[in-house]
Amino acid sequence: MSGRLAVLVALLAAAFPACRDDGAPTDPPRSPIQPAPADAVPPPGQLAQPPAPIEVDFGVIPHGAVRVAELPVPLPELDVALVPLAFQASCSCARHLFVIERSDGSREDYPGDGLVRPESTLRAGDRLLLELTLLTAEKDAVDMPPTTSAGQIVMQEENGARRLFVPVRYRFGIDAPFALTPFPRLEFDAIARPMSLTLPVVIRCDRPGVTLGEPEAVGHIGDVLVPVDDVRMALRPDGDAQLLEVTFRPAPSRATGPFAFDVVVPTDLVRNGDRGPYLLRIPVTGRIVPTIEVAPPERFAFGRISFDEPSERSLVVTDHDPSRAADFVVVGLRTPDGADLSEHFEVAFRDVSSSVRSREVVLRYRGTLDTPQFRGVLALAKSADAAPLVEIDFVGFRRPPPAR
Repeated sequence: MSGRLAVLVALLAAAFPACRDDGAPTDPPRSPIQPAPADAVPPPGQLAQPPAPIEVDFGVIPHGAVRVAELPVPLPELDVALVPLAFQASCSCARHLFVIERSDGSREDYPGDGLVRPESTLRAGDRLLLELTLLTAEKDAVDMPPTTSAGQIVMQEENGARRLFVPVRYRFGIDAPFALTPFPRLEFDAIARPMSLTLPVVIRCDRPGVTLGEPEAVGHIGDVLVPVDDVRMALRPDGDAQLLEVTFRPAPSRATGPFAFDVVVPTDLVRNGDRGPYLLRIPVTGRIVPTIEVAPPERFAFGRISFDEPSERSLVVTDHDPSRAADFVVVGLRTPDGADLSEHFEVAFRDVSSSVRSREVVLRYRGTLDTPQFRGVLALAKSADAAPLVEIDFVGFRRPPPAR
């Protein structure tokens, strides 16, 4: 098996385990249901007042490990049959499964994905369990003190729309074996094709003698992990730590817009309870933009205006290519069929204080046209004798005179 494929398989196993971790919490505390007063009125659309929360403490979990707890769900006595509908979690690393223990001793699993499944209806003598799984590999690789997260089980009556909400509180912390500076994830923000950008991260292990392997970049297509080819990585010693430099140059085939992938660094660190060596995962996010970006919007829209009075509109043009000046000059101001409009419009440029590569472009109508509408194109270049780099449409309509 190749090194890259081994990393992908190991990461897949860590993120989607086929079996439980031996470190599952033992006998999580149960919270007895405190019945609401007899005269309590359920909230609109609900079958009853929410019961006392189910609580479980997973303790401090080594980063990358999986923990599973099976929690009995005590339900109030109602005169309707209930269907487990969903579990709403506040933590992105939480996964769930509903387990129904039938009165005959059989067990059935249901995904709790928000769909009403008649076969999952609870009958007399049945017992409902919430299987709650924490995948700490999906959290950033940083220490986290024990923190309580909130969730709720959503139940719905079998033949109706009323619901019952059962609150769940689960508490856990994370012990990460590495410290990443300046941040545990890399954010490229806006990067323009064909530019490249390099971001560094210093990796320091809290245990001596741990060796880091060759980093790999992996993307996600659904649940499938795929290699990322437009990333280059270099790992080298930096004092008592390791310096990882990640260089991203968007491939021509990569679509404009947001992107996300992971840099995975294999290690030889094996902790008690681990199924294999620890994989350090560093999330990478960003946004690919055109080399020259026009926003917002992407054209001058004057709307309905008086054609006898001056009017202006503005937008921001950003040149992300640092190899050339950020300024623009006007090389064309015309109708779509090429007629000159420069005597009816003028253009001004203003600096944008928040971005040295951006310019505010102001298009001013002089109030001199005698037509029902105007449509045109503003062409911008880097010098007066250069070809246009960007063309921006503009349009306006004559406002009808007020009715008498």
